[in-house]
Amino acid sequence: MISKLIQFFKKKKIVIVLTITICTIITLLVYNQHFAKGKRTHDAISKHIDSLLSWNNDVYAQNQDKAFAILDDAKSMAIETANPEIIGNVLYKEALFLSHIGNNTKSFLVFKQAAKLYGKSNNLNKLADIYSEMAYNYKVIGEYIQSLDYCSKSFEIYQELNNKKGIKLCYRIMGSDYKYLDDYDKAILYYKKSLFICQEIGNEDDIAEALINLSTGYSAMGNDSAAYELIQQSFKIFKKSNDLGGLCTCYLNIGADFLGKKQLEQAIENFRLGLKYSKLIGYKKTESQSLYDIGLYFNEKNKFDSAIYYYNQSLNIAIKYGFKEGILSCYKTLSEAFIDNKMPYDAYQQLIKYNQIRDTILYAKKNQEIDKIESNFDKYKEQLQITTEKQKRKLLFIIFVLSILIFSFGFIYLVKQYKRSLYRQQMYSQNLIEEKSKIEENLSEKDKELITYSLQLAQKQEIENALADRIKGEIEGSSGETKKTLQSILNNIIVESQRVNIWEDFEVRFNQVNKDFYQNLLEKHPSLTKNERRLCAFMKLNLSTKEITIITGQSPHSINVARTRLRKKLNLSNNNQNLPDYLQSF
Repeated sequence: MISKLIQFFKKKKIVIVLTITICTIITLLVYNQHFAKGKRTHDAISKHIDSLLSWNNDVYAQNQDKAFAILDDAKSMAIETANPEIIGNVLYKEALFLSHIGNNTKSFLVFKQAAKLYGKSNNLNKLADIYSEMAYNYKVIGEYIQSLDYCSKSFEIYQELNNKKGIKLCYRIMGSDYKYLDDYDKAILYYKKSLFICQEIGNEDDIAEALINLSTGYSAMGNDSAAYELIQQSFKIFKKSNDLGGLCTCYLNIGADFLGKKQLEQAIENFRLGLKYSKLIGYKKTESQSLYDIGLYFNEKNKFDSAIYYYNQSLNIAIKYGFKEGILSCYKTLSEAFIDNKMPYDAYQQLIKYNQIRDTILYAKKNQEIDKIESNFDKYKEQLQITTEKQKRKLLFIIFVLSILIFSFGFIYLVKQYKRSLYRQQMYSQNLIEEKSKIEENLSEKDKELITYSLQLAQKQEIENALADRIKGEIEGSSGETKKTLQSILNNIIVESQRVNIWEDFEVRFNQVNKDFYQNLLEKHPSLTKNERRLCAFMKLNLSTKEITIITGQSPHSINVARTRLRKKLNLSNNNQNLPDYLQSF
């Protein structure tokens, strides 16, 4: 059958090749047209989505309803494409906006959804960006261990991609995490690494930001002079580029330095500038910090009411946006202020209020938002599945044509493989036969050696016995020294005869050649006696009755009787099978 098929393919070879070539060209044309059309559609939708989402977060933070309406429209369009990367881009934008307006709980959930989609599309750069954003936001709300965890994930990917900007960002976040965890040596180390990369890249604003970070590390370690010098360097750079965010941070750090030196008027001037720029750029964390620092100023001035007012303003922002460090700092400072003014009850009330706010806002609200996000995500997943099914149906024709081509090539390949396999099998069988022949020859040689050795031992023992009998006769007719000498020789012969045990030696050598013979024999015939097993061994070696007689010293008649009994015990009495042939099977 196979040979006929091979002959057919040889005759029709040109026709088959032409047919396969035409089918391949048609398939490629259909696929390219479909792919190009799909790509054009995806590109158009992606550009439209980008235009929808190319907004300024600060502007839309004032009109959040409009922002979320645009995001919903963008998500619907993205889901229609069934493209994980396009959907991921929309979710990434949504997460960034949620983070900007301080809704960190929801932003983390959306970041994770986007990360899954980028993982599917293998967009490592965007995946690393998401991890670094999550690390930054966890740092902002005081979850430093979580921040380090996501930072390490981001860092690994950035290193793999050799993305220096990403690596620099990770070093900066890790430095801040270790600073807040009071591991200042590590904080300084990572801040310096971040500064080194910034200088290598050559971006002035990045260098200034790295200098500020390093200054906060030195300040936390108590090295105020080094911190102040770095702040001044960064302030000059930010002033030159008019970077309001950088200037805001500089003013707050400079103000803190003046406050530590008790130069209160210079301190409040910088704190108010920091507050002004925080409000301009809409950065709530620095706004909260500015208000808190102004409260510290009024506390130093012993203006208790004003200090409490600013502390509460800072606390309200910190609670609203989930800044844990800010919340803790405000409550601690409020408690200390109330105690300093001999108001322990009010201090205690602040602590109770903190617990209430923590339970009602930071936990109950989180659970509600999680449920809502999970419900929305399930709905989006359903829509995504429906769209995916439509795309699958469009590809059925291409899959069908490709299947025919694969089958054709596969069949030809299998015919060739079959011929190769058949040849290999023949060669393998031939090798096995040759190996078996060699093993049988080897075993036959071993068996012959065993028989020869056993016969030699038996003959030797027979000679020794005859010699011993003759010496015994000579001893009876001798006396004196001659008798003693003959007796000594006789004793040596007897000792040597007893030392050599033909049976033990025979069985040891037999087992070396026929390793599993006795075991296999006893499994089938467990009632065989020791003498019967020995007789089986002789039969296995094809020894004649005469040879067995020589080895055992028994008469031929005894051997024949034992052989008959053995046949009966092996259930061969009513069987014409030859006994040695039967034993060869074990």
